[in-house]
Amino acid sequence: MKKKSLEGPLACVGAVIGAGFVSGREIITFFSRYGAHSWWLLTLSAIVMMGLCVLCMRRAINCNHQSWCGLYSHESALTKGMVQICLFVLLSVIGGAMLSASGHMIMLLWPSDWAYTVGLLGSLGLAWYLGYGNLKGLSVLSSALTFGFICVMVLFLKKDSEISGVVAVLPPSFGTLLWATVCAVGYAAMNLTIAIGVVCKVSCGCCRKNDRQSVAFGFILLALLFLSNYLYLKHPELTGEVFPVVRLFAAFGRVGYILSIILLYMAILTTLTAILYALRGALETRIPSKRVGAVVAMGTPTLISFIGFSGIVEGLYAPIGMICMAVVFFPLLQNKKMEAKP
Repeated sequence: MKKKSLEGPLACVGAVIGAGFVSGREIITFFSRYGAHSWWLLTLSAIVMMGLCVLCMRRAINCNHQSWCGLYSHESALTKGMVQICLFVLLSVIGGAMLSASGHMIMLLWPSDWAYTVGLLGSLGLAWYLGYGNLKGLSVLSSALTFGFICVMVLFLKKDSEISGVVAVLPPSFGTLLWATVCAVGYAAMNLTIAIGVVCKVSCGCCRKNDRQSVAFGFILLALLFLSNYLYLKHPELTGEVFPVVRLFAAFGRVGYILSIILLYMAILTTLTAILYALRGALETRIPSKRVGAVVAMGTPTLISFIGFSGIVEGLYAPIGMICMAVVFFPLLQNKKMEAKP
């Protein structure tokens, strides 16, 4: 696949790989803690994300794919309103969490009273700038993040080679596995909801090309999930850590610590860019003034950021994901009017 053909999939990957993913918190919460079952759970999640990506890109062919709101142009006013409210709340909450995390990342590198404020406002402005044009900046940043993430994981696995195998975990009950399956699907739906603006933006007028982009996105994501899951299965002691990757790379001393912070910040920035892009697309259909829309799009996550990052991943991600599957994607599955012909 040509380099230009990878820009779209990498932009989508950057939208999905946030602080929870790179930090390891999401991987442990949704997959690694289930032991050997984690492999098929994360495969299921990646397949669902790939399928939802295909769905959105194909629907975007017959609408104004510059804005994800066009996906619902043939739906009722009630459906469109519910979708927009759901996405606005979800994106604002996760955007606030990303902003809060970005402030904390800067505080870890710069011990100053102004570090949190500078990190939050600086990240907000930079993410808005990256998502304002053709998303090429997001694709470049995502490429660097993906490459860097793979490199540091491989380096750690090489250093960690004295551990011969994966630690065994007690087999979960049927009920636990059933809930884990629901959570894996919810995780996929939530992440594709976050990336929906970017997915529609990178779609094109050719179904086959869109399908190839979706498959490339799915395989890149699956590779990252497999690599992370293998590492965390070998280190069950990290289950209780808020940012497991920081603890992992402490083994490399100060350099490893700084590298883990940089990776986390890049992940925060890519996801925040996708969130602000989707928020802007939603508000432009409701608020005529672009300036007012920009203030609302940036102001709402900023206000929510004061609540903090802790507890959102484990407490809210799965329920929000299932709500997104029902409210955001189910209407697209049911609607046949926008079906695109290859």
